Amino acid sequence: MAPLNQSLQEVHPAAEIDLMNDGLTQNILRTHEGFGNPPPVFIWQRCSQIGSGPPHYRYTLRMGRSLELTEDGNLTARSLIAVGHPSMGGDNHLWQSQPHSAPVGTVEAERMLQVTAAELKDQLSVGLELFVNNL
Repeated sequence: MAPLNQSLQEVHPAAEIDLMNDGLTQNILRTHEGFGNPPPVFIWQRCSQIGSGPPHYRYTLRMGRSLELTEDGNLTARSLIAVGHPSMGGDNHLWQSQPHSAPVGTVEAERMLQVTAAELKDQLSVGLELFVNNL
């Protein structure tokens, strides 16, 4: 994810990298609630974002990602790109990956993480273009 975070820093010098307290992103990335999945024993969620404008009407591009590990050793990855005014409750663009899962420590898990990162990279390009065009 470091190259994707670096891309955000190149676009905006005040990029916020690897936030842990972005409640909106955490709510969107929660995959274990209400879907009959076993509850995770470990959750890792991060959001990086760039924004412009006053705090009450900031226009942002958010890049979120999460990993969840369940008791049975299954690792699930998700990601999202959101562009818009989060304080106003709306997005011009919201993309969420489908959850990708594999047993932790396997070749399939490595491949799953690579697929998740590649999807996020492609969608970040879409989000960056939309962000710049709407500033």
